[in-house]
Amino acid sequence: MKTRLTPEWYERLSAELNELIKVDRPKLSEKFKEAADDQDFEDNPEFESVRIEQAFVEKRISELSLLLSNVLIMDQSPGEEIADIGSKV
Repeated sequence: MKTRLTPEWYERLSAELNELIKVDRPKLSEKFKEAADDQDFEDNPEFESVRIEQAFVEKRISELSLLLSNVLIMDQSPGEEIADIGSKV
């Protein structure tokens, strides 16, 4: 089943995915290196925090990738008689 999106939402979600991949992932990688320098993984709240943040970022990347791979962009405005994506009621 295709997910229907307006062009604006498609661009927003694409931009979010791009930001997560190109900015957030590398930042988390650096944070991981810094937190792992302590070598004490059992009692390292900073490491655990970065791990949780990474899990969130990776899950969101997965969700957005799946969503955007199966999208139908609604490029026409609906008429006044039908309530559809992009309609104002």
